[in-house]
Amino acid sequence: AVGGYMMFVGVTAIIAGLAAAKNLRLLKFSIKNEEDLKRKWEEADVDGNGSLDVKELTAFVQGAGINMTTNEIASTYMTLDKNFDEKITYEEFYMWWMNHEDGQGGSGISV
Repeated sequence: AVGGYMMFVGVTAIIAGLAAAKNLRLLKFSIKNEEDLKRKWEEADVDGNGSLDVKELTAFVQGAGINMTTNEIASTYMTLDKNFDEKITYEEFYMWWMNHEDGQGGSGISV
């Protein structure tokens, strides 16, 4: 029973990751240029601390017209939070955006 449950959890995580990757691609291409990125970032960073929490990331994604489930947001958050400090800084997001500007990605959810 435990093995079946663990398999279910694993498959669910993979599905959420794949959906998040697709949505990250859409998010990536919804940002026209660095000026557009900065403007959208500042709009989403409601508390003005230079980073996005989960709630602000959700607003950022929705503001770009991308709908994600809670699991997809969680997967996206874990992908973008490179130093695992539970916040996504502008620099972390910018590096992801610049490193994947051509739509080519490495491993994981990076697109």
